[in-house]
Amino acid sequence: MDADICAYGKSISGGFPLAAVAGKSKYMNSFDGGYWGYGDDSSPEGVIAYFASTFIKNPISVAAAHAALSEIQRLGPGLQQDLNEKTARFAKRISEIFLRTKAPLMIQSASSFFMIKNADNSPMTRLFNYFLRARGINIRERPCFISTAHTEADFEKPTGLRVMPSTTCLRLGLMEEWEGKI
Repeated sequence: MDADICAYGKSISGGFPLAAVAGKSKYMNSFDGGYWGYGDDSSPEGVIAYFASTFIKNPISVAAAHAALSEIQRLGPGLQQDLNEKTARFAKRISEIFLRTKAPLMIQSASSFFMIKNADNSPMTRLFNYFLRARGINIRERPCFISTAHTEADFEKPTGLRVMPSTTCLRLGLMEEWEGKI
């Protein structure tokens, strides 16, 4: 895909408040007036549009973005490939647990993102995340991601629980066994 314009959120600065817009010069020229060299006698050829944000040019966010982008450049495409493979392995392990225990849950993943979702319509199934939190696994009820900070030990924690929270929820009658294909 060859995008005309891309918008990046906090991921560009490792979670610090910063956003960036990047794109082809014919679109970006409206922001900076077109090509010009910093520190010489040149100046923008076109009209410069005023733009602002709450954290524009925040020095900590900019430094974090520089560090994050430098690391991405240093590690190259292998960084994303490794994260994608880690996420796929993690999702497969969790999916196998859900199928084995007949829990009405599924895990969806793409790239380095994943999300655990209910496979049924019962509001009680949502309690699964609270049972995970009670066992020290903080998970949100929206897309999550695997980062370079996650280790194999992090991936083993949910699969190494003596009693999986889904088993507890089933035993307590908070979930009904799921026979469907996930």
